[in-house]
Amino acid sequence: MLIKQLSDKDDLVRLKAAKELGKLKEKAKDAIPALKVAATDSDEDVREVAKKALAAIKEATEKIEVAKVDEKLGLFNPQLVPS
Repeated sequence: MLIKQLSDKDDLVRLKAAKELGKLKEKAKDAIPALKVAATDSDEDVREVAKKALAAIKEATEKIEVAKVDEKLGLFNPQLVPS
């Protein structure tokens, strides 16, 4: 639903969708292609929020990957895993 809203004709709908996807962090990985498109939106606010959402997803995903590697090495730190 949120991914579809990124292409809505209403700027506010697109903006709210991008904000919500950013809050979902790594759970919004499937939205990355749509957020990349939104990062080139005609509306400046939508572009900025989409870029922030992409950054949040990337950061959360990287933390999870580091935690997985640490766990395999016996260095697991549960504080690195986003909640």
